[in-house]
Amino acid sequence: MAPVLMVRKRDGSLQPFLAEKIRTGVGAALADRSVSPTAIDELIDSVEASAMDGPIESQEIGRLVLAGLRALDQVAYVRFASVYKDFTDAADFGKELAQLEISD
Repeated sequence: MAPVLMVRKRDGSLQPFLAEKIRTGVGAALADRSVSPTAIDELIDSVEASAMDGPIESQEIGRLVLAGLRALDQVAYVRFASVYKDFTDAADFGKELAQLEISD
């Protein structure tokens, strides 16, 4: 039987790691984008592998997903970032886009 991977939430509680939750968020970010299902699976697998050594912080999962999406599709990256980083207005999008341009 495989070990149950755990996620430490911001409030300190532990919950089982559910790859499907990541797939749902990544899927929403990638809606109408042309990214292969294999690339999506690889992203999710890499996040799951990071949880193998013990509880993984939920914030770390978000950072790993952002990094993976940034490499796959910058539009999906910004979509996911807008939710993960809790954008409140258009200026937040502009700041994130400026960071993408600086890094590229």
